[in-house]
Amino acid sequence: MRFKNALKKFAYETFRPHSKEEYAELFSRGHGGDEKTPYPWFYARVFLISLLLFTVLCVAYDASKINFLMVASVGAFFADITFIVLLVEIYPKRDLPLLLPVLVLFAGGIFSSAIIYILYSTADFSAPFADQAWTAFVEETGKAVTTIIILLIVKKRNPFACFIIGAAVGGGYSAFENMWFMYTRGFGWGELSWAIETGLWRALGTPFSHAAWAGAFGWALSFKKPWKSWQPYAVYAFNYTMHFFVNFPLMSQFAEWKGYPISAVTGVLSIILIIVIIVRCRRSLVVPCVQAEQTVLPQLSQAYGYPKINGYYMDDVQAEYVAGMREIRYRFIANVLAAAAIFCFSFSLLGPTCVFGGYDEYKAYYYNDWPHALYVIQDGYEFEPDYEREYEVFDDLSKNFSYTWTNGELISVTQRVEEADGYYYRYTYGYTTYYSTFEDENGDFFVRIKGEDVPIESEDGELPESVRIWELKAVALEFDGYLYYPRTLYDYGSYSYTFYSADNSVPSEEATAYRYFLINQSVTFIDVREDGTFEVDLLDSIPVRMTESVIFSAVFFAAFAGCGIAYFVYKFKIRRLKNA
Repeated sequence: MRFKNALKKFAYETFRPHSKEEYAELFSRGHGGDEKTPYPWFYARVFLISLLLFTVLCVAYDASKINFLMVASVGAFFADITFIVLLVEIYPKRDLPLLLPVLVLFAGGIFSSAIIYILYSTADFSAPFADQAWTAFVEETGKAVTTIIILLIVKKRNPFACFIIGAAVGGGYSAFENMWFMYTRGFGWGELSWAIETGLWRALGTPFSHAAWAGAFGWALSFKKPWKSWQPYAVYAFNYTMHFFVNFPLMSQFAEWKGYPISAVTGVLSIILIIVIIVRCRRSLVVPCVQAEQTVLPQLSQAYGYPKINGYYMDDVQAEYVAGMREIRYRFIANVLAAAAIFCFSFSLLGPTCVFGGYDEYKAYYYNDWPHALYVIQDGYEFEPDYEREYEVFDDLSKNFSYTWTNGELISVTQRVEEADGYYYRYTYGYTTYYSTFEDENGDFFVRIKGEDVPIESEDGELPESVRIWELKAVALEFDGYLYYPRTLYDYGSYSYTFYSADNSVPSEEATAYRYFLINQSVTFIDVREDGTFEVDLLDSIPVRMTESVIFSAVFFAAFAGCGIAYFVYKFKIRRLKNA
């Protein structure tokens, strides 16, 4: 009964209307005050508002790619900030300003990231176990050092306050790490679904990983003479072990389902650790208040189970009291419905857009000859530019697509040639300086160009050190509103090597050059195998869960509509009560 009443009041305080004075009290903490058992409520507002903002930015991502910075920022930080606000709200004393842990979240995240990246640069391990062991050591050490420095600066020795400061450091580092993952998998790979799926799962797991471990280490530092006690060293060893095992799904030996149970166990142990620490810290601060409140809760349950707030007190007229309590109930239900509507609306859009959009899978296709491979690479188009095209001289330079003069000398010309299918080739000509000049046994002068000896004129009978030759320097394809430059695949015979370059020169006489335009954006890798066949790897997006994503979106959108309608129904009831 005691736990049920406490849980009921916890939920009630989360969603009931709060006055301006309560907002002012929350943001003005830090001046001390009476110790009491607070019930958190502001954390829910932070979570729902940031989740809604995150959803709007994700939906607007296709309209403007610059939104990705905001997507990564909000997606990486919203769970961490919510967790830190929750910890501050359940902190019984009033000597910890709300702004301090938030500042530590950013400053500690930046400073710990700098330490960790410096440590990473000192060594590198290829073996999976050694790499994960080194990763756990580097990251836990960076967070521990940052926590020690910040606690020395803020001069906090209260166990709960030290836990919050440490959790803010760990949450800050986790947020910046999540931003990096979202950037590389989202903006770097061009797949928003990768970014959001990675960001959501990592962000929601932060309170049970980086933030929990760093918070536990901060709590261990609150003991008297911490360096002479066993708690900091034991907690650091626990954090290191948990960090090592939580990364097992990333190791090839424990990939996918084999590593997830081990990672899940570490998450459960971390949750147990932070619950034990928080309960111990709170009990040491608010035992008298908790005992006093336990005697009040049964009395409150007799009056509809909720306390009287917002000016509604016991009155001699029972009808007014009942009406007042009914309005309080309606406001509470309306707030719960509004929160549920925001949550359902966000997931109805995030589901098909980001999470359940399908899997991206790499597939390798093999072709016996280059024309078939080229057909796939160029998305079915046959482009045949003339790589030996001579410069066409016009009396009127304006007939060229573009040209450049420098110090009265024509140094570059681009000529645009239209093909019958509606696309264009752009041929750019200019001077190239060659230094491989030589004189043969007959006294003639030559220059070596792409493996061939080309005759050159002498300069006053002397061999010139260099020769400037006007020639074709670049070829480009203007197709479907985009400009493509040719890439070259070299086959060296004894081994295969992929070389992407716009340069038309061949580095070796033994190499065979295959030129192409990469039109098919699903192509991720092209190579010539040792047996002479061509390998083309494609990134196929397979919507294997398309049906599930539609159902998922429909269910959450229906829930959103239902919660929205119910919300307005209760708002109408509240208005009728006031008018009555």
